[in-house]
Amino acid sequence: MNDFELWISSAKTLSEKNFRSVVHIILNAISSQHELQTEMVMKGGILMAIAYHTGRYTRDIDFSTSRHYSEFQDGQANFIENIGNAIKLSSAQLPYDFSCAIQSSEVRPGILGNFQTLHLTVGYAPKNNAKAMKRLNDGQASQVVKIDYSFNELVGDLGLIDVGGEEHLQTYGLLTLIAEKYRALIQQGSGTGKRVRGSSRGQDIFDLHSLLAQSPPSKNAQEHLVQLLIEKAHSREVTASRSSMADPAVFDKSKDRYEALKHEIDGELPDFDEAFSFVQSFYELMPWPQAQTTT
Repeated sequence: MNDFELWISSAKTLSEKNFRSVVHIILNAISSQHELQTEMVMKGGILMAIAYHTGRYTRDIDFSTSRHYSEFQDGQANFIENIGNAIKLSSAQLPYDFSCAIQSSEVRPGILGNFQTLHLTVGYAPKNNAKAMKRLNDGQASQVVKIDYSFNELVGDLGLIDVGGEEHLQTYGLLTLIAEKYRALIQQGSGTGKRVRGSSRGQDIFDLHSLLAQSPPSKNAQEHLVQLLIEKAHSREVTASRSSMADPAVFDKSKDRYEALKHEIDGELPDFDEAFSFVQSFYELMPWPQAQTTT
């Protein structure tokens, strides 16, 4: 049983198993279409739950590309048609009793700027439920999975995951996931840089604690991790240094709503102070270049 099959089989409720099955349909679709597989790089909570067993994920499937939205815009309608057709084909071929179809699409924050995200909503319905199938075909499905496809991202190291398609799905590698999480923390803490969204970063502390505890990078890998983090922060006009995690705002914004995660995860929620201390200590003990030791 591979990681993906284990993730589906470990669902605790039927509705959760159905959701995970539809995620499989979508990922299989992307990995089976070369034009999609070569551009879309999976990241985010669902990837971490599948590949690293973190026990926390959102209802969105997150992807990135290094392409700027301006390079994608003219082909957007064709892209949506292609991914929609691929998802329909995947739902017909895989052994799940669901039909799937794209219900809506929206680009936010708009066509101007540097960091757009294409938000797709994929509806699903049991094939033997006529009313649910009609809602699906009318673009009004009550059960949905969301896809967030972000542009102009510094992707970094890549990994691969087998989701049963013709090719493996491209993903953020472990070091890229860690660097992205730290970048989000220090960017939110400083309140500077591009595309600051929201103020609560408790999920990043939980995810980093899980990743670092289960798969701690070696000393040699940490040198590359630091460089990835510096580059990712720079791409958002944020300066990453050894002291960045000591910003009181990082602590405050990480603690906000952290306790609410206990309703969203499998297993026990680590004590916040212990988790934050662990994440901060790892960050500060990494081999930072002299120029980034203080800021």
